[in-house]
Amino acid sequence: MIEYISESQLDKVLADNQLVIVDFFATWCGPCKMMEPVVSQCAQNHADIKFVKLNIDSSMNVAMKHNVQVVPTFIAFKNGQEFNRCVGYNPMSEFDLFVQSLK
Repeated sequence: MIEYISESQLDKVLADNQLVIVDFFATWCGPCKMMEPVVSQCAQNHADIKFVKLNIDSSMNVAMKHNVQVVPTFIAFKNGQEFNRCVGYNPMSEFDLFVQSLK
């Protein structure tokens, strides 16, 4: 299951010290919409990873803090620290390889 979070919730999510993928998206973004089923399927396939979505339009400060310049941007955090990212639309096979590489 993918949780939608706000800017104020991000620090709490990252403080859990688990593997988290943050999907920085925008509602007007075509590639973001195309990624929705891909991310949903990956979240189901990788229940050991927490997937969250953060709307950049309502969280511009946190997007700037994490140097998000393109949406969608997927940033993987472990122990609260960024350690990998994936940018733009990726088909299921490529996005799943990205997610698997995080483990």
